[in-house]
Formats: sequence, C-alpha cells, structure tokens
Amino acid sequence: MKRSLSALALAAAASLALAACGSAADGSTQKPGASAAPGAQVPAAVAQAGKFTVCVNIAYPPYEFFKTGTQEPDGSDIEIAAAVAKHWGVPVEYSNIGFEGLIAAVNARKCHASISGMSPLPKRLEGASFVVYQQNGSLIMVPKGNPGGVTDLETLSGKRVGVMLGSSQSKVLEEASADLEKAGKAKITIATYPKDTDAPAAMVAGKLDAYFAAGPSIMGRVKQAPDSFEVVGDLQRPELLAAVTRKDDKEMLAALSTTFKQLYSNGRMAEILEKWDMSKEALPDSLQGEIRE
Repeated sequence: MKRSLSALALAAAASLALAACGSAADGSTQKPGASAAPGAQVPAAVAQAGKFTVCVNIAYPPYEFFKTGTQEPDGSDIEIAAAVAKHWGVPVEYSNIGFEGLIAAVNARKCHASISGMSPLPKRLEGASFVVYQQNGSLIMVPKGNPGGVTDLETLSGKRVGVMLGSSQSKVLEEASADLEKAGKAKITIATYPKDTDAPAAMVAGKLDAYFAAGPSIMGRVKQAPDSFEVVGDLQRPELLAAVTRKDDKEMLAALSTTFKQLYSNGRMAEILEKWDMSKEALPDSLQGEIRE
C-alpha cells in the first residue's frame, strides 16, 4: 500500500512520538504490568520496556490520522496496534515517521515494529521481515460528475493522476502507463504527493483528473466531501498489508504472527475492520499472521 513523506520532509516528521498510555485508540487504559491475555506471546523486548512502541505514518486516513484539532492519533492501524499492546498487557506508544522511513526506523530500533499498512513487496523484503494482518485494494477517485469519463486504469490514458509518493499505487500507475504506451495510447501523467491530503486539494484546484489510492482512504475522502468527489470503477489490484520487523528479531516476528491470529480468532480484528468500513479487507484463515521474509 500507500504513501510516504519525501526525504526532505522526513526529518521534520520523524521525531514526533505520541504516547497513548492513558487512553489507547481502542478505549483501553492499559498500564505497565497489566495482565496479558491468556495465551499471549509477549516479546521480551516489549515486556522489558513495559510498552509496545510502534512506528506509524500518521498521514493516511482512515488508517492513520490525527483527530481534528488535536495531536491524538486515530484510525484502523492505530487501533490494531493498540489491540496488540492490550493483548500483551502493556500500553502502546506511537512514533510518527514518514512512510519511506518506516523500515529504516524499525532497523534503527526507534520502535519495536511498524504497523502502518505497508505491503511486503520484494524490494522491501530485502531489508525487513513482515507479518500479514490485512488486505486491501485501490480505488480511483474523480471530481464529482466524472468529467473525464474515467472507469478503470485504462481510461486514465492521457489523464493527470495523483498518487502518494512511495506507495504501491504509484508502482501500479507506472506499470499501467507503460502498458498504455506499448499499446500506442497516451501515457498517464503521474503526479506524486507526500501526503494523502495533498492530491484531493490539487483535484479541487483543477490540477488533477483523478486520484489513485487505497480503497478505504478513497472512501473516506468521498464520505467527507460527497459534493466534490466520487468513486469510479471496481477495486483495483488487491494487496496484502503487513507489520514490519527487523530481520534479526525472530521473537517479535513470531509474536506478532501469533497475536494477529489470536485477534482474528477472538473477534477483535473483525470489530476494528467493521468500525472503519473495512470488513471486506479481512484476511482468510490461511493468510492471517502469515510471515514473509
């Protein structure tokens, strides 16, 4: 999936750590030493720290965002991280990092893991290990009334399309544009943006014909501004979302795998996904907690 901050913007965003010890996104009030759930597999590093520190990119609603007028993080990934921490009997702490810097932050031990909607792409697997917890697909958003007549990726030929920098959607657009050129059609003019909020603003300003992003993010934008935007076409290119761990941290990798399976089996994951209109993005049993190395 998704998004990033540019290298220049990364330094400004990487230092913001957001504690959620008193009131986690799922409404819990976990304190260090609270009892872990029965059968919980708590990593030693988390137990020793007395908290679960998670690197996230808080710039991609409805996965991660700040509640209006506050510095309080919210969203599906925020709640999933809080659910993991609650399952382990510790509070959660979020560290806000640019998307492109998440793997580097995990490897630099700035957090125990990252839960921020990252897809386990081959290139990313070179530098980190992943644990699958959700799936999603991408959607196309256009100005209300669809003046460009867009229906799918092929009809983006010759159009100006926004996408988040470093996201898997940007790769899909590049491949679609190359296929169009091979077929003798006009390529897609791709405009990348560091934040999910930038492309919709550019569309309102008449600078874009469409925006291509993760399904829930697009649905959230349309829900917020139904008079300005609409969704066209079907879900494009479903993909997996996974937590990120260091390659040498086998204990964290195994613990997250077990925990995601337990959160699915006890119904907590279903509750979170339903709340954020993501029930269709639940994983089949065979993929829950799957490890990718």
